Amino acid sequence: RPHQVAALDAWTERGRRGLFEHATGSGKTFTALCAMNDGFRRGDIPLVLVPSHLLLQQWENEIRTTFSEAGIQLLVCGGGHSDWRDGARLRSWTRPPASVQRPRAVLSTLQTAASLSFMGLCSGGTHLFMTADEAHRMGALQTRRLFDLDTGARLGLSATPRRAGDPEGTAAILDYFEGIVPPPFTLADAIRSGALTPYAYYA
Repeated sequence: RPHQVAALDAWTERGRRGLFEHATGSGKTFTALCAMNDGFRRGDIPLVLVPSHLLLQQWENEIRTTFSEAGIQLLVCGGGHSDWRDGARLRSWTRPPASVQRPRAVLSTLQTAASLSFMGLCSGGTHLFMTADEAHRMGALQTRRLFDLDTGARLGLSATPRRAGDPEGTAAILDYFEGIVPPPFTLADAIRSGALTPYAYYA
């Protein structure tokens, strides 16, 4: 869709840093997968962070389906998946490959990624491409240590990137991702484009 193409172009022009403030149902996941596909061509290792077990399952299915022909190697962390600890697997998995290999990615819950053991094993650097779904959740006190991760590209996804009643958490998010990629794609925009069905909302 035009808003997805425009968002990706603007994000790339900003040095592949920024937050997409796009309404629920507007295709944020697919937009991020397109960015990841471009990242694979650049030699990136995507680190996809999600706030819940349900989203972990949904993203795992999307990533495996989208990149199945490319032979994607996916390391899932959290939600009952703990083999990233075995033999410090996460460290080697996130280390820049010495040669051209099949595309590789890491998918983790925020809770697991913010743990000291995960942070200690994650090999940071410009090769790491962070994608955070529901990125406003990263502003919570228990997950803010993720902002210490050294990465190259950073893409945050959220319909509501500003945290209600938490200016400090909001500022930390905006600083890490280097702001919101304009323009936002609102509920009204989504309805006008046909991405969402018109509905009445009562507060």
